[in-house]
Amino acid sequence: YWLRFNEAGSTTISGTPINELTISLNEGWNLVSGLSEDISIYSVSDPDSIIIPGTLYGFNEGYLETDLFVPGKGYWLRANNSGNIILTSE
Repeated sequence: YWLRFNEAGSTTISGTPINELTISLNEGWNLVSGLSEDISIYSVSDPDSIIIPGTLYGFNEGYLETDLFVPGKGYWLRANNSGNIILTSE
């Protein structure tokens, strides 16, 4: 998801905390989100090694490479094949 506002501000998005998430990726670029806590891309379970290293991008006035999923943010992630990855908070 991406949200665009006409001016700066803040809003509250509430719900049930998510501590584990299985994400189905397609080959190529995928729009994904994280958990209810920060999680490093290096702690993601990728059993089939489908994540292409260095391809997690966030957005802040432009795309920027990152290695951290932050709650409430969306990210582009590239996979070399279809499959599942698992995000788990520690």
